[in-house]
Amino acid sequence: MKRHFLLIAFLVTSTLLVKSQAREDRTSILDAERAVLSIELNYTSKLVSDALDQKLKESGVKTKSSKGYTVAEGAKFLEVSPENLDYYFKVESKDKTKSVVYLGFSKGYSNFITPESDPKTWETAKTFLNGLIKYHEQYQLALDIVAQDKMVKDSEKALEKSIKDGDDLTKKLEENKKDQEAKKADVEKQKALLGDLNGKKSK
Repeated sequence: MKRHFLLIAFLVTSTLLVKSQAREDRTSILDAERAVLSIELNYTSKLVSDALDQKLKESGVKTKSSKGYTVAEGAKFLEVSPENLDYYFKVESKDKTKSVVYLGFSKGYSNFITPESDPKTWETAKTFLNGLIKYHEQYQLALDIVAQDKMVKDSEKALEKSIKDGDDLTKKLEENKKDQEAKKADVEKQKALLGDLNGKKSK
């Protein structure tokens, strides 16, 4: 029974790991179907696009948009290859919480790299895409920290306002208490005067 449970746990874990790894795929680039790499990420397409743009900028890779792709022409992207290559990145939404990143690369126009033509660069590109999992985790974490920091600051401002309102209310209560005492004294004074006047009437 225990061995059976361990086998199921292993199969589930293996499936999750396979899902998160870059794999060979095919998609249309420059009006033809090309061999590309793809990886599924558990983030929205907007977040993935923003994170990928930041990653490429950090790597000094200049890009442009073309027909739904982020293209880097003649770029030296050392995380993939020391050669100047053309890179084609595309982010597609799989559903509301998942996206797929496609990466195709060529040595010039239609001379696209395949696992057969350049296995070393192909595997290096796979490693790069697999590294996006950790990069996106850190990117999301940074966004979460910024958002939470804002929540803390908003809460602090709300607390400060509440304390100030409380201080103002305490001050008003103290002023009101003094005002009541003054008015009470005035009432007693006016009653005394009325009593004196009524006393004169009976004499």
